[in-house]
Amino acid sequence: MSTAAPVTIKGRFFWKDDTRFLINGVIYQHHHGDRNTTDPIDDNQIKDLQRSIPFLKELGINTIIIHFIDSTKCRDAAMKLLAEAGIYVLPCLSAPHLVINRRAPFDSYTRELMQGCFGAIEAMEKYPNTLGLVVSREVIIDKQTTYGAPAVRAVVRDAKRYADLAFIRGQRTLPIGVIAMDLEPIQVKKQFDYFASGDDKECVDFFAFNNFAWAGNAAIDTTGYSDLIKQYTETPIPIFFSQYGNNTVRPRRFYETQAMYRDPTMLVVFSGGAVYEFFGSANNHGLVRREQDKNTGVVRLEPFKDFWNLKKSLQCSFMQPKRIKTAMSGCLSFAKAGKKPQQPKDGPDWQVTAPVPNSPIDWDAMLAEIIEDEEWVDISTELWSMTVDEVSDKMDNLV
Repeated sequence: MSTAAPVTIKGRFFWKDDTRFLINGVIYQHHHGDRNTTDPIDDNQIKDLQRSIPFLKELGINTIIIHFIDSTKCRDAAMKLLAEAGIYVLPCLSAPHLVINRRAPFDSYTRELMQGCFGAIEAMEKYPNTLGLVVSREVIIDKQTTYGAPAVRAVVRDAKRYADLAFIRGQRTLPIGVIAMDLEPIQVKKQFDYFASGDDKECVDFFAFNNFAWAGNAAIDTTGYSDLIKQYTETPIPIFFSQYGNNTVRPRRFYETQAMYRDPTMLVVFSGGAVYEFFGSANNHGLVRREQDKNTGVVRLEPFKDFWNLKKSLQCSFMQPKRIKTAMSGCLSFAKAGKKPQQPKDGPDWQVTAPVPNSPIDWDAMLAEIIEDEEWVDISTELWSMTVDEVSDKMDNLV
């Protein structure tokens, strides 16, 4: 397996070794069928991945965000290919049995749901090029569905608690985050405030949101980017755009990348983003088209004009290394800046009145089960007499 260095979080930035890591990403979904139930990087999809990687490398992509993961499938070969290409993976839990139902949030927060989440953590924690895990993607879609935020926060808490037990399994602790939908900026900010506030054991390690505000030849002031910088200027955790690439002006020019990766005011606050999306589909956001010859069965990928425009814009974004280095060095003093936000108050646009529900998991029984598992060896006998909270506290003291 590749020795790709894991990306870590220190303060408000991602880091690869001692160098800040900016997400230059793309949404990578299956090319056809039900894209929400097909894992695009399990080893059964290895041929499509092999075809895709040269195009990803041509764009300088260092991260793919996948919207569906099947923890029962093997992906060793796929993750190795990606690691060798310098590409990290940020998987999202999106299957119906793995996510909070926005229409019945508290009823859907169950032991079975969390067991599925734990399976995804175990499936991905062993790979050095796993960037983290998104345990909630676009659950809140309007004012009414803000009611379910405490259930999402409970999932975050339980996922972090299980991830903290990774050292017993001989693995590293994955950071846990959420992705917000492209809503009114004030609505997204309230989600950030809610999920990034409070006890470290139940707040997110990173926060991302979709943003399609930049269309065509716009500017940082006219797209609302400057307002976003002000809104999130005190963030204590990494934030980034989980989707970008407005297609109301076609072909897309992607001038926003020059703000995301070159503008010092953006770099102080944001950690990049992921363009929507790699494979073309009916929504006309694709960068490449997958074609299969009906006679020979030969498959090839054909770049759209958007692909070449994105490549050009990214080259312009990163082609001035001295300017980038100066902008980045000016950001480093902000690495540990920021402070936790206050939780938003209940109101018409934030209808959260319920507390965070108690966990359905018997944590001490789970800890005992993990320790007793014959796969885990060289575990200190001290752990046998500890509760899961004591183990978690011990882990915190080692960091």
